[in-house]
Amino acid sequence: MEAGFTLMEILVAVAVLAICLVTIMQLFAGGLRSSVIAADYNRAVFHAREKMEQILAVENLGESVEQGDFGDGFRWWAETVLVIPEVEEAVADDAMPVIDLPFDILYVRVVVFWGAGDKERQFELETAKPIEPVLMPDGG
Repeated sequence: MEAGFTLMEILVAVAVLAICLVTIMQLFAGGLRSSVIAADYNRAVFHAREKMEQILAVENLGESVEQGDFGDGFRWWAETVLVIPEVEEAVADDAMPVIDLPFDILYVRVVVFWGAGDKERQFELETAKPIEPVLMPDGG
């Protein structure tokens, strides 16, 4: 009796090895895709924070809408909106007292975009900044 493998045993072993290798390669490729996506989101967060800091550093910040390009495939859009807290009259006896705030609020929103078409992604960052009260034309 001769010891050895039959052709059928070798074919089965090669087939199992091929299936295992294909699965491992797919997992490896998926991991690489995930790391690229994570790196892009990390860069978008960095760009959004950078643009937010630039906007908040402006002395007399007012309402505006701006957009631009970072030059590395990432684009940005920023909006600042003035929110003047409304003072409501207390109509009921048990109503909470009305507090007139000594500041107005500037709402700042920064959106960073990258990619194109169906692959376009975005990251959005928002904050609010208290500012000196804006005098309205009617003296209010």
